[in-house]
Amino acid sequence: MATDGPLARRWLFWIIACVVVYNLLCFVTVKLEAMYTPKLIWSLAYAILWVLSCTASCYGLFALFSALINKPRPWLDNVASFAYIMYIVHYVYVTWVQYFLLNIVLPAGLKFIIVFAIVVALSMLTAKVILKSPKLALWLH
Repeated sequence: MATDGPLARRWLFWIIACVVVYNLLCFVTVKLEAMYTPKLIWSLAYAILWVLSCTASCYGLFALFSALINKPRPWLDNVASFAYIMYIVHYVYVTWVQYFLLNIVLPAGLKFIIVFAIVVALSMLTAKVILKSPKLALWLH
């Protein structure tokens, strides 16, 4: 899983393998079923291609993230330091912000954006305040 490991160096191979095996799963098994192949052969082909597709997809995504996405981002490290606290407290904020927006007529997408922005801001603020307390920070961090 290292950024310079063998998986990351061959990320393109694994992405191509992921796409190819998934298409084989979709099209070959449909073709076998349409040709009235005996159920045992069709089921066996489907099971083997399903396992290969899942494996190639997992390796492909691990390789892609290891090679391309796994770069240092200081602002994400900052958020990661209090993400667990945000996770714990966000339920309260989501519930109340949605409740306050309940009778306001707005498109659902706009309500989502409003709730998301307010909840992230309040959760971050709460996490920062909690981390200022040494005892709570020790317990939650």
